[in-house]
Amino acid sequence: MAGSAAARSLAARGVECVVLEQFELGHARGSSHGATRLFRLAYPQADYVRLALRALEAWRELEHAAGEQLLVTTGGLYAGRFAEACAEASETCGLGRRQRWLSPAEAAERFPAISFAGLERLLWHEDGGVCLAEKTIAAQLRLARAAGAEVREGAGALRLRPRTDGLEIETTAGTIRAGVCVVTAGPYAGPLLETAGLSLPLRASFAQVSYYAPAAGRSESLPGFVEAGLEHGRLASGGYWVPSVDGSGTVKAGDGAPGRDVDAREAPFGVDAEEERWVSGLIRRRLPGFGPAPVRSETCIYTMTPDEDFVLDRHGRLVVGSACSGHGFKFAPLLGEILADLATDRDPGVPEGRFALTRFVR
Repeated sequence: MAGSAAARSLAARGVECVVLEQFELGHARGSSHGATRLFRLAYPQADYVRLALRALEAWRELEHAAGEQLLVTTGGLYAGRFAEACAEASETCGLGRRQRWLSPAEAAERFPAISFAGLERLLWHEDGGVCLAEKTIAAQLRLARAAGAEVREGAGALRLRPRTDGLEIETTAGTIRAGVCVVTAGPYAGPLLETAGLSLPLRASFAQVSYYAPAAGRSESLPGFVEAGLEHGRLASGGYWVPSVDGSGTVKAGDGAPGRDVDAREAPFGVDAEEERWVSGLIRRRLPGFGPAPVRSETCIYTMTPDEDFVLDRHGRLVVGSACSGHGFKFAPLLGEILADLATDRDPGVPEGRFALTRFVR
């Protein structure tokens, strides 16, 4: 995701760019495959609210350039302590007019397919929506290629050798030289960065989502939904769903909390039955008109940092954008601009220190 976004931004600026993909495009051994992702301005941290506002503009610019819709606005509903913190952060950022508290009765009147039993109030954000993930990556690569970028599949980076005038990148398909290397290798980034002497406390985390269909062929218009607690300012125990925007009526649901540590080299992983049962419980509780069992489930890998903040920084000839801790896709086109800024020595306009390597590397 971030790699295709960075390639598009760099190529659009006239920068010679080569994209290395160790597998095939669209593979299921990372974190960016699948049809959809949730978009939200709702964040418990004001820094991310501001970043999401910038991302919303970047999505619209990407859609204009690509000539197709890539972000579908559905609105978003948020519940629990997570929602309370999101409302506070949004107010801080001046988004009071773009959000509203709903009582369970008001929410049920708007969305009769959802059960709001046990909830005191719901936070409504009109800008919530669904990112068309696979289409977005394809569009970014198409635009990158059109602007002159070269994309090489089956060319995994094995070793990075910094030099005074750039660096050498040893790949499974030979060695290339570059002035700057943008590393967006997700769960494979840690070992790769270590070959250049850069050690980061990244961990590959198992993630799983399941898809549920409405019973008896019903198709309801649903918003994105997150019901969660908060721990140390981060989303904790709870679940979410992403509504369909293809007319099927299905929802994609999951547990937003980080999963068990895994070895990315063993991906793709089998379905965790216990995780599937937990998510099915969420659907039974909140979407009683949906089938109680998933029609399918799929897995991916998140790349987690200890504080769950991104890593977006430059270290010599290396630009690192490989750890979005499971919540990066909604920022996709903006991340491309930020990484391109870092690669070309421009100010990326991100909160000083929050995404810096100096959190982990001195």
